[in-house]
Amino acid sequence: TEIYTLSLHDALPISHTAPPRGKDALVGLPEWFWVPRAQWRPLSVTVSAGPVWATATASPVDLSFQPGGGFGPVSCTGPGIAYNPATSAAQQHTDCSFTYMQPSTGQPGNAYQASITVTWNVSWTGSGGTGGEVNDGLQIPFNFPVPVAQGEALVKSS
Repeated sequence: TEIYTLSLHDALPISHTAPPRGKDALVGLPEWFWVPRAQWRPLSVTVSAGPVWATATASPVDLSFQPGGGFGPVSCTGPGIAYNPATSAAQQHTDCSFTYMQPSTGQPGNAYQASITVTWNVSWTGSGGTGGEVNDGLQIPFNFPVPVAQGEALVKSS
């Protein structure tokens, strides 16, 4: 008897942020998060033993951002919208963002310990018309630090 597993970790979509991970976010400016649309798709695996077969399918349904620092999560349906650095920020909008109002100084590692989570619905179908839900709402997080800096504006009069 062989045992097969559908490993979502091997085929997980890669989440993105703007500013990109590794760059400081700024107080008062939104931190965007998204998954590229081409990666927001169901993942399936089929196994068979003689004439008997089963297909497990995991479908992404929700994307959420846990900003860390005790702040509540932000969720959006679907993959979000990619930030376009060639377009002005005023001309872009997403429901998949969070705005930090305090710098991350004093947080562990001087960064908010954030995560992006994709929620999946997992179902199966099999030979003979069988099937059903395996896991409705399977959550797989990706953790990363978000350093948030506070910029100072200088106003000069002429």
